[in-house]
Amino acid sequence: MNQHNGIKRIAFDFLKSHKTAVIATTAMGEAPQASTIYYIVDNDFSIYFLTGKETRKFKNLERDNRIAFVVGTGPEVATSQGVGRVTLLKHPYTDDLVMRMSENLDLKESQYWPFFKLP
Repeated sequence: MNQHNGIKRIAFDFLKSHKTAVIATTAMGEAPQASTIYYIVDNDFSIYFLTGKETRKFKNLERDNRIAFVVGTGPEVATSQGVGRVTLLKHPYTDDLVMRMSENLDLKESQYWPFFKLP
């Protein structure tokens, strides 16, 4: 395994071992807004999260799809950070995403499940 693939594997394992991230979006007037989200990552390093249409992050991303994220908040000083653009997924893709998130995040017994409301 070359060094690039080794670093990629470490980053992927790190992302898979966490459940929450902080995302930053741009509000009206170019002010940044940060939000904590639950996420999952696929083998292509695509990161998925759910949010309601009434949230500030949804409205911000609908207007400006640029996003930044950080995973890892301590106590160890290790993080994974990234930037990109958000793509809104719509039904029927969201059904599979909800199932994968519920299985991977094990939130069913949590006060946060369900963490969004289907229309």
